[in-house]
Amino acid sequence: WNGSSDNITGRNTAGIAWPVNQKEDIILLQETRLSRKQVRGAKSVANKQGFHAVFAPAMGSVLKGQNLGGVGVMVKHPRKVKQISPPDGNTHFDKGRWIHAVTEGTSRAGPQLFSIYGYDTGQKDHARLNSAL
Repeated sequence: WNGSSDNITGRNTAGIAWPVNQKEDIILLQETRLSRKQVRGAKSVANKQGFHAVFAPAMGSVLKGQNLGGVGVMVKHPRKVKQISPPDGNTHFDKGRWIHAVTEGTSRAGPQLFSIYGYDTGQKDHARLNSAL
């Protein structure tokens, strides 16, 4: 398995063609800024590029209309990836801060995958928030 983790805020996020041109089997994404409405389209683009994907949508923001956070896991075909849902009321999941997934395919379940978008040092109380993730 080859993999990468990519914070994609600085990239053109009009689509998700940015990571799928890489040669990795697994790509963990942070700060996708995808809304719930955009997730379906992102999954479709990933599929056309040879990846199966799951996403935790970003949280809407009143600042400049940009979404905040959002994470995803992409796995190269023929494997599939299945999102593991957390218990209800997990505030960090609801804010698009982490996603848990497992690969499926070839002959049995593959590795457990987590994509986590931590709080940066500029965030008040970041150490406590990151510990809670």
